[in-house]
Amino acid sequence: GKRIQLWINDLQTVDYMEPDDKIVLKREDWNSYRIRCEGKRIQLWINDLQTVDYMEPDDKIELKGLIAVQIHGGPPGEAQYRNLRIKRLVK
Repeated sequence: GKRIQLWINDLQTVDYMEPDDKIVLKREDWNSYRIRCEGKRIQLWINDLQTVDYMEPDDKIELKGLIAVQIHGGPPGEAQYRNLRIKRLVK
């Protein structure tokens, strides 16, 4: 499989190995990326495949803040976004 590195925050990444039998990232098409944050728990899905289920251990990290999209530094790159939606979680 291919190694994918996902950023959780500015200080931590999570490594994920893409299974050989399921190509997750669409190289020449749109990909869906779902982020669910509930309290200290952060879950990520790429094209409906869960890639991260993370629980923040540091009680000092704020649970509220800004929402932003970005592309990380490095060689020149391009990121395009569409159909961004924010939903409030219902208890």
